[in-house]
Amino acid sequence: KMKPFIFEKRNAIYIINLDETVVRLQRATDFLQDVTKRGGKILFVGCKKQAQEAVKEAAVACGQYYVNQRWLGGTLTNLTTIRKSIGRLKYIEEIETAPEFKKMGKQELAALGREGAKLRRNLEGILEMDKLPDALIIIDTTREANAVNEARRLGVPIVGIVDTNADPEVIDYPIPGNDDAIRAIRVMLQKLVDAIVSASGEARIREEVEMAGVSAARPQCEVRSESDDFDARALCRHMQKPLTTFFHTACNPQPVKQPPKTTNAGKTWSYAGLSEP
Repeated sequence: KMKPFIFEKRNAIYIINLDETVVRLQRATDFLQDVTKRGGKILFVGCKKQAQEAVKEAAVACGQYYVNQRWLGGTLTNLTTIRKSIGRLKYIEEIETAPEFKKMGKQELAALGREGAKLRRNLEGILEMDKLPDALIIIDTTREANAVNEARRLGVPIVGIVDTNADPEVIDYPIPGNDDAIRAIRVMLQKLVDAIVSASGEARIREEVEMAGVSAARPQCEVRSESDDFDARALCRHMQKPLTTFFHTACNPQPVKQPPKTTNAGKTWSYAGLSEP
């Protein structure tokens, strides 16, 4: 099934056609940019030893979710249970502030510590994932078959790096490449991260422009209500002016006229006051 992406075979080794890699990588980056501009979230998945650090660094760099230790069954299809496990982890981490902390023995606290470390290791990258992601980026789709099956079942698009032993037909946006080399994984992840970060910057700028437009559309003069710290009507009665004149003056203040300057020619200042020469 990977035959369209293979350039040739040499000494029982299949060589991937890099022209196809470039084309497929561009399609994947365009798709991820569209997802990011809509405010969608992306889940990076790579649990093999060569990809663990690269996946974590890539996800953190662009502010997305990641799984780099072990794909827990039901991470997508049974998200409610995963959220319960996350709640359990937060309880364990905050146990020192709980009232029952002083009543616990050393063995019980040690068991809770081991449980919390295990949960932290598996759930660290998805602690804030309260809903399904809008896309998945998977390293080695053959190894992460469970993640692929769950995403396909829920209709979540998949961007995957597929090697010559993978099935590209189950991946929405396959990227042919070597998923066993750390350098190859980092190069392709860097391209994907750059696309996500640039799209995030554009979305942030667009949001700031929209907010600025809303602020500019607001009226410059705001009429204060009767519950404010002064009564406009009482003040108008005291000034013997109609209420409309008061608000017109408040919204359109007139420049204060400065008194004409006078010269003190022929006069000198002294500590006792003004004295004639």
